[in-house]
Amino acid sequence: MSMRAWVALPTLGLAAWALAAWVATAHPWLGLELRAGLEGQIVVADVHPGGPAAGRLRPGEQVTALVGRQGRILPLVPQDLWPDPDLLPDDAFQAFAARQGRLHALLRRGEVGLVLAGGETVWLRVVPERPLEAVPLVFWLLGGYGVAGLAVVAWAAGTGRSSRAARALLVAAAGFLLLCLALGLLAARTLGLPPEELRLLRQAYHLGGILYAAGLIVLLWGFPRPLGKPWLPALATGWALTWWLAAWVAELPGHDLQVLSTVLGLALIGTVVLQLLASREDPTDRAMVLWLLLAMLPAAAVAVPFYLFVVPGVPLAQVAWPLEVGLGAGLLVLVGGALAVARFRLQEVERWWTEAWIWLFGGVMVLALYLAVAWLFPPLVPLAPFLALAAAGWLYFPLRSFLWSLFYPGVPAPPLGEGLPHRVLEAAAGSGAAAERAWRTLLDELFQPLHMEALPGSPEGGLGAVARPVLLEEGRAMLVPGLQGAGYRLGLPGRGTRLYGEADRELAESVYDLVVRLAAGLEEERRGAVQERQRILADLGRGVGRRLRVLVQRCEGSPAGRIAREALHALEEVIHSTREPGGREALVAAAERWRGQAQERLAACGVALRWRFDPALEGVVLGGVDLLHLGRILQEAVSNAIRHARPRWVEVSLEQRDGWLELRIANDGVRPAADSGHGLGGQGLSNMGRRARELGGALRLEEGEGRFIVTVAVPLPHQAAESDPAAAEAPSEPEGMQP
Repeated sequence: MSMRAWVALPTLGLAAWALAAWVATAHPWLGLELRAGLEGQIVVADVHPGGPAAGRLRPGEQVTALVGRQGRILPLVPQDLWPDPDLLPDDAFQAFAARQGRLHALLRRGEVGLVLAGGETVWLRVVPERPLEAVPLVFWLLGGYGVAGLAVVAWAAGTGRSSRAARALLVAAAGFLLLCLALGLLAARTLGLPPEELRLLRQAYHLGGILYAAGLIVLLWGFPRPLGKPWLPALATGWALTWWLAAWVAELPGHDLQVLSTVLGLALIGTVVLQLLASREDPTDRAMVLWLLLAMLPAAAVAVPFYLFVVPGVPLAQVAWPLEVGLGAGLLVLVGGALAVARFRLQEVERWWTEAWIWLFGGVMVLALYLAVAWLFPPLVPLAPFLALAAAGWLYFPLRSFLWSLFYPGVPAPPLGEGLPHRVLEAAAGSGAAAERAWRTLLDELFQPLHMEALPGSPEGGLGAVARPVLLEEGRAMLVPGLQGAGYRLGLPGRGTRLYGEADRELAESVYDLVVRLAAGLEEERRGAVQERQRILADLGRGVGRRLRVLVQRCEGSPAGRIAREALHALEEVIHSTREPGGREALVAAAERWRGQAQERLAACGVALRWRFDPALEGVVLGGVDLLHLGRILQEAVSNAIRHARPRWVEVSLEQRDGWLELRIANDGVRPAADSGHGLGGQGLSNMGRRARELGGALRLEEGEGRFIVTVAVPLPHQAAESDPAAAEAPSEPEGMQP
């Protein structure tokens, strides 16, 4: 079907709405609006200024009955004003239809009397047709729902993304339009309707509901992935239509609306669950299903009270939700399906889905805590809202982490940790191929792409053809600039478990700006322009730092937010470490700083710290880069002990042995198995070994007597020339060290 044909569908919807509006006006009218009071009385809610009741009745007056000139009196009851009588059992509906017929016949006589609560009778002339402006708002609202649903589905179909899914969704939209118009005419009726017209509207309502549910079931049976034989949903649809036809033609008893709606609702829920299971390995398909699930959350919020309250024997006046809310939720389901078919912003859906559940659980948690405090501690009822909010605030972050692990158990956390500052420095300070390798490594650790492809281009092309990060294929790929080449195409992030979102693009852009600007600052440092370097660093702090802080706030609770926070810390550390190039510091002062940091981290985990510092090292002075490497080795070892060993204590010692500085970190925990990914090939120990080698030293791992020991030995400054450590005549390595 062409785009022009899809555009014509909303026009047809408007024509159907106009036809329904003409039907709504073709009924006798008294110029007033009645409603049922809380105690079952019938009161005048509004008087139309141009109608027969203007000046004769006032809002608030009670009406007890209608009376004709022949003296026939028909008492009014609240059931006469029910907006949706279709929920009644068959026998009750037939009685309701007969009563509506008597009310309509009385109004058709041209003049009717309204008996007031005080016994007075007010005679009114009945207008044969209701003016268009007097049609109640509920009719226009429900009709607008139907036309809006048809329009958004036509838009999705016009994108041409999935024609078969669009046709199934079109059936659902057409049924929804029929459902809305039929319910709008029922809810906006005057006091009475002919029984034949009432039954016709009821059957139109049923048919619209069947088409709506059947269209969604057919949609989800084959979209985004086919679940089985296409004739199965067609068979279910045929059964529902047979049910509808039998109820209309034969008027068979026992055709309860709840039975049919329950069957179709369970079929729809089952299809959604099957589709979600089938698409769990593909983030794009999963995002399309999540669009529908997001849209179904309001519908579920309406359906649960519906089945709790609308049961046989319960008056319709106790329905939990009005028609406007229920059909509004149905419209949202259509919108969600249209957005899924149009593949609209799929890269953001998983984040919205998680945030929706966090919001939902947060609200339920506050309400539950409030009720618990009010029930368990009655004297504290005035303080219950504040206590509930405080407790919910304390539980927010654990709840958020739990929900993330529940919804996305296969999404690994980026393993950057404390290695991010080094990666940024390595990419910014390197040159040529070394800088490009460091940039690739940084991108891999930031996003964990399923694959990374270098874009065609010449390294002589400067910063490359890709100027800024760009999302492709609805988040399945992202283009990132290169430092020397044309750039890179990154595959699905999280090793293929999710899609790139706008937060990922902003993170890549911020880190790229950080590396490029830092590289410019370091180049200025090499040229001796200290003043210019200070200006660039200040610009980094104000510009990129502010952007990263905003990104941290916007992406709180997501992997991108966690990475952004690490990037912000890295920026602050880089600015601090490069502000004074060539600086030196006493080892004892740096050791005291390390001790305080380790003490804080271990104390938070309930782990004791044992610290030993060799007095022979008190006169040792090291360069800033050397101290940075040693501090990172200590932090990485402490982090590994906390994460993997679960120790009771950690012992740190710095000693001088035969011209070498020996840093030992021991713990009484259990070392992870060699095949768990934390052995020598693991990220943490690999970083420690690399840092030790850059200092001209070596790394040793030992296990025995209930301890796991990490030992790093590096030559002291008087044993190696700082300008060329490899050429210096250093003492032999301590026994058992790994270079």
